[in-house]
Amino acid sequence: MQFNYNKIFCVGMNKTGTESTKAALIELGFQFAPQLPAEMMLKDWAERRFDKLIDFCYDYQCFKDIPFSLPYTFQILDKYYPNSKFILTIRDNSQVWFESIKRFHGQLFSQGKTPSWEDLESASYVYQGWMAEASKYIFQADEYGLYDQSRYIEVYEFHNQMVIEYFRYRSDALLVINTASEGSYDQLCKFLDVSPVRTKFSHLNKSQ
Repeated sequence: MQFNYNKIFCVGMNKTGTESTKAALIELGFQFAPQLPAEMMLKDWAERRFDKLIDFCYDYQCFKDIPFSLPYTFQILDKYYPNSKFILTIRDNSQVWFESIKRFHGQLFSQGKTPSWEDLESASYVYQGWMAEASKYIFQADEYGLYDQSRYIEVYEFHNQMVIEYFRYRSDALLVINTASEGSYDQLCKFLDVSPVRTKFSHLNKSQ
């Protein structure tokens, strides 16, 4: 498919409907980059080194989750891939997002309980210890500040506000959606200038 824009970057933080957005975009004919190579660049993100990520994006069309979902990344990508589309997915409110990510991590790493630092250090996602590194780099958490609600929400809100402020006068470049809201799927299709193939998002990767 040929469009009058470059790449599509899904920049909403994890557990904001990014998996549902990905499924919708794939169904609409878009192709996503593999996630693992991008997640391996977490430390590069923490050091604000984006050269590998810029090269990685050259070969693919759509992107989501870490490090695309983190502060500062979108600004670099906007510079090196002009005329791209950015999609900021959000939840009903910050508390809902925090409870969702804490619950999801519990399901994955600690049999439904809030994970401990030891749980994250031993988790084998990406590689052993990656989850602990992500908590440190993104939320400045350690064994004493893990899942501190105020800190996590501060980072979540900071990122969302940064994205919205950055694109304040470029509404053609940014779409802010809650995939659970009525009409959000149609908003996505209109933003990308594609014809809808369903009436609403399929909600995937739920944490119950």
